[in-house]
Amino acid sequence: MSDGGGYFGDDPGDGPGRRRVLPDGFADVAGGPRLAVLLASVDRGVCNGLEVEERARAWRRLIGWAEAECLSEVNELAYAYPGMPDEPAQRSAEMDPMTQAVLEPLLRWSGYRASWYLALALTLPRLPRTRAALASGGLEVTDVRAIVDRITDAKPDLWGAIEDAIFPKVLELRGGLLRAKVEAEVVKADPEAAGKRHRAARTGRNVAIWPAVDGVADLAIRGLSADQAAEAYGYIDAIARAVKSAGDPRKLSQLRADIAFSLLSGTADLVDCSAPTATTDQGDNQAVQDTAPHGRAGTEADDQTPAEGESEQQSEEQVQGDSEQRPAEAESPQEQDDARAARRRAASPRRRPARERAGVGRHRPGRVGALCRAPVPRPRSARQLV
Repeated sequence: MSDGGGYFGDDPGDGPGRRRVLPDGFADVAGGPRLAVLLASVDRGVCNGLEVEERARAWRRLIGWAEAECLSEVNELAYAYPGMPDEPAQRSAEMDPMTQAVLEPLLRWSGYRASWYLALALTLPRLPRTRAALASGGLEVTDVRAIVDRITDAKPDLWGAIEDAIFPKVLELRGGLLRAKVEAEVVKADPEAAGKRHRAARTGRNVAIWPAVDGVADLAIRGLSADQAAEAYGYIDAIARAVKSAGDPRKLSQLRADIAFSLLSGTADLVDCSAPTATTDQGDNQAVQDTAPHGRAGTEADDQTPAEGESEQQSEEQVQGDSEQRPAEAESPQEQDDARAARRRAASPRRRPARERAGVGRHRPGRVGALCRAPVPRPRSARQLV
């Protein structure tokens, strides 16, 4: 498929005999000045799809090489004496503590980015295989950062052994799998390092909020142990699925967010759904009696109107008659009022919707509605959620 970059005459052509535009062995050219020249000398407009793919990979190799060189420059800057243009080059045995402050305006970076980039630059000389993988395009700078971040938790004299243990397997991994591989090797080499990192992360636990665009914000609980986070998520997810199964039109993701907010803000309307009900009417009466001591049933009952064919006076007489037959059921005047309201509610033929009788409730803006308290499973570990 290659003829060293030549064409048929002066036109690459579009037919089956079309010659390749990229030079022979282009995919194996390492990142560096030669690769930059080759990329700049070929117009991407005359490349077919396969050649454009090779060019994209080549640019990533070139970017990795440039990142490795930039990190070397920053490492050199950390030990260079500041001076005037006509002064000789001098190096210090100690790192300049003001290097990060120099990088921020020099590269127009935030303090956070300048901090981790400087730490990466100072560590890579002691991890030659990691640096070589970055320069060759085998690893991205984010992958290198994940490796360095975990290896440096171990004792410095173990860094080389850990690096040897993760290569070359780490070149095939990305994201969470890469971090898990490095973490596993760090634990094998220095078990105390993992415990130290975990304790440090737990010590820094916090609740954080980040304003986002479009008038929304992100709320996060940081620093929980894995089991605690899995238990909290499983509890919220189980409630969301119970509400969804009762006919709520919202998505599960929306329900999780609404339930989490209701629980954290104290506006969740919890109802004990564990008590069995023999009949629908008995279930209605029992639900009213259960909520009456809290003053909620009385409030709902006061809003109700008498049934058709009955007058308010008849209802009051019926309640009064019941009170005379069963005196002193409550211990205080307030509880007696609540009990009378509950009996009036039970005597009315009007019934609550089926979703409220099931303990789910009607959705109000900003509220999740009534949430079943008892029958929600609570997983104890992340393994139970898989």
